[in-house]
Amino acid sequence: MTILTDRMLLMALSHKAIGVSSLSGGERPGGVVQPASIDLHLGEHMTGFPLADTPMAIVDPEDPPEMEPRGWKWSEEYGDHYLLKYGEMVLGTTLERVTITRGYIGQIEGRSSLGRLGLFVHITAGYIDPGWGNRNGALGGAPITLELLNMGPHQLILRPRMPIAQLVIHSGSAPAALAYGHERLHSKYADSGETDGPIGARA
Repeated sequence: MTILTDRMLLMALSHKAIGVSSLSGGERPGGVVQPASIDLHLGEHMTGFPLADTPMAIVDPEDPPEMEPRGWKWSEEYGDHYLLKYGEMVLGTTLERVTITRGYIGQIEGRSSLGRLGLFVHITAGYIDPGWGNRNGALGGAPITLELLNMGPHQLILRPRMPIAQLVIHSGSAPAALAYGHERLHSKYADSGETDGPIGARA
């Protein structure tokens, strides 16, 4: 596999081999198109686990709990924000809707400025399959779900539309035979983007 650099990213965007809702492909290197990635921003919606009845509540991966909306708070000091506590994880989405065709693979990575504060933007689910956001052949795209985890010593301020992650694109050795969302794959999150917020865990 080959990682696409800025010129290759812009070419892939202009040819609609990949899609990022805010970009046309006519941009120049710099701005949100970095040397080997595309900057993404935090969307408007987040969800989190319901408050546990006991400190040692048990979650069964075969029957995960429904997640609850987490709203933004307003203050004179911080504006619209969410305070992410140490050890807390919420699901967010990228503001941008992303499309990846069958010849490419996406990977989501954190920003170094946030990583140095202890913020994880994904835990293990940073991989984006060929065909993401390309449901039924339509190029509408879908946001990427973010697993936002604070492992730093302080509460972290999250704001809607803040730069949150980087999208890295790899070219595959050959186009995938089946795109993500194909009926034979039983893809769990193929309906991403059809709701306002991130989709929680599915068994």
